[in-house]
Amino acid sequence: MKILLTALVIIVSIGMVGCDNPEDSFNKGVKAEQVKDYGKAVNLYRKAAEQGLSKAQHKLGTMYYKGKGVIKDYAKADKWYRKSTE
Repeated sequence: MKILLTALVIIVSIGMVGCDNPEDSFNKGVKAEQVKDYGKAVNLYRKAAEQGLSKAQHKLGTMYYKGKGVIKDYAKADKWYRKSTE
């Protein structure tokens, strides 16, 4: 039983290695935006936003509002701004 539990802990730990921290994605998005790589920034903000990080949701809304890295879309901007306040 102890071996089974240990094996389970190891498997879960290995599985979590591939999980991205939304804060890391957000920070990478900020850096991408600073060098005007807006497409990359949008993808990173979206990744963090979909994991519930409110500041990433707000940034993604701003990207849609300004049309940076995406086609300007006020409806999507509004959607992400609203999610950021939930």
